[in-house]
Amino acid sequence: MLALLRFFQAVIALPFKSRQRLEAENAALRHQLINAPVSRPIQRTGGIRSNAILGGLHHHYVRV
Repeated sequence: MLALLRFFQAVIALPFKSRQRLEAENAALRHQLINAPVSRPIQRTGGIRSNAILGGLHHHYVRV
């Protein structure tokens, strides 16, 4: 009986959860747009150097 009540509670709460998730996703995307990096001019000459970030999980490539 308790499992049946929990099931109905989950079914009733489902639309509200998806709306809350959508609002959270929109807030996260807005946050990313606000902190987007500023564009910079393209460097066409020089050698390429890789800088490891976060112990090598990410790399930042620059021309030197």
